[in-house]
Amino acid sequence: MTLFAIPALGIIALERIIQTNEIKPLLIAGAVTGGSLILLALGAGLFRFDGAADANFPEWLIDALKQDRKSMLQASAWRSFGFVAAAFVLIFFALKQKISDLVLGLVLLALVTLDIWRVNRPYLNKDSFQENPSASYFAETPADKKIASDKTYFRVLDLSESLTASGRANYRFHSLGGYHGAKLRRYQDLLDNRISFELNDFVTKAQNGTFDFEGIQTINMLNTKYILAGAGEEMVFENPEANGAAWIPKEIIPAKSNQEEIELLEKLQTKTQATVNTAEFGATKAGSGQIKIGFLWSK
Repeated sequence: MTLFAIPALGIIALERIIQTNEIKPLLIAGAVTGGSLILLALGAGLFRFDGAADANFPEWLIDALKQDRKSMLQASAWRSFGFVAAAFVLIFFALKQKISDLVLGLVLLALVTLDIWRVNRPYLNKDSFQENPSASYFAETPADKKIASDKTYFRVLDLSESLTASGRANYRFHSLGGYHGAKLRRYQDLLDNRISFELNDFVTKAQNGTFDFEGIQTINMLNTKYILAGAGEEMVFENPEANGAAWIPKEIIPAKSNQEEIELLEKLQTKTQATVNTAEFGATKAGSGQIKIGFLWSK
């Protein structure tokens, strides 16, 4: 914004000078600006050129960095002086009626464009633009292909990204995580109070060579069949302890509140036990029975 605001203010000042046709303001502005730039160029050695991170570098490198910073300041000051001098001469000739206002405007526009282009080009160039960057981000990896070969119903836990910010896993699969600005409160409670702890413990043990799938009971409860740790096929770990899409517990453990249910999950064996908030749903007993699943469709 500043790179465009300063030229705009300069144009306003230039219009004022052209309208009044006074050379004195031009001489004062030229002397102050040009003189300041010359002082910077010639007096660069008066500055220390210390950097915030210099203490982390060896002495010889610090000296080289200071010399580079000094050279950059001098080069920038002389370049700026060249632009100022060119603009000064153009405006002076315009006030003396040596060149037309049209020529003045066109040449100044070229100078301003060249200056802005020179400053911006290192930061905004062709490398700053990509064709559909999401295509490379969501491109199918060998790990994705391996998981996709499983046609059953399951969830994927992606360890290569943040659990609550990942977008890749849930692009192709049912995911344990993902991002949304509006959080499901109870699921967020589950993430904060159980899943994050189980996940940290699992990763710590895995780094030591032990894959404790039985220790991630809540993650197993959510039918997390695959754990993804990278893009390679070898970075896919199948969880043999995933509970599946549905199961029937043998024991119901009553809880008096949602908080108590969360706390019970720490020791719950999710394949055989379940909790019920009796204050909300009433007493529930475990039992046995049959479920018959049919399909209805209309012709």
